[in-house]
Amino acid sequence: MRSLTLLVVVGLVAGACSSDTAPPAPAPGPVQTVCLPEFCIDYPAEWVIEVGEDFVTLNHPAGAEASAGRIDMQGVVEGAGGAWPADGEETMRRFWELLDDLGTADLEELRLTDGAVDTEGRLDDGRLWHRLLPTMPPRAIGAELRGPDRTWEAHAEIITGSLRAPNS
Repeated sequence: MRSLTLLVVVGLVAGACSSDTAPPAPAPGPVQTVCLPEFCIDYPAEWVIEVGEDFVTLNHPAGAEASAGRIDMQGVVEGAGGAWPADGEETMRRFWELLDDLGTADLEELRLTDGAVDTEGRLDDGRLWHRLLPTMPPRAIGAELRGPDRTWEAHAEIITGSLRAPNS
C-alpha cells in the first residue's frame, strides 16, 4: 500500500507541465472551497476540478495542474533511500530527490509554516509549489501546483496555501 501511495504521488508530480512559450498566468478569479473527510482546499473558480474519494485534481485551461490528497511520509522517505522516522522537512527534501531521479528537479525554497512544509522549485521546464501538512506521521496531506512558470504563484498561494484539516 505504501509503495502504491508513493507511486501515485510521484506520478501526479511527474506529469508537470512545461512550455517556453506559455503566456503569463491569468489573475485568479473568485475562490471556491472543496472539502473531503481529510482536508479542505480553496481554488480559483476557473479551475476544472475532479473530486475522488480521497484526492482532488484541478486543471486550468491555460495549462497548469494541481492536486491534493494523502501522502505517506514514510514511503516518500524510504523510497528516496532515507530512514524512517523523519520529520516533514526531511520528507520534503527526500520528495524533491525522488523528483530529481525522474527528471530535473531543483528545490529552491523550503519554508516551515504553522506545522506545514512549503516548498517551491524547478521541475523539468516548469515550476512546482508543494505543501506538506503532517497529520499523524507517517500520515500527511499534501497539495501541489505545477505550472509553466513563476506567474502561477498567485494560484499556488491559493491552492497549496489553503490546504488544511476540515475543521480548522
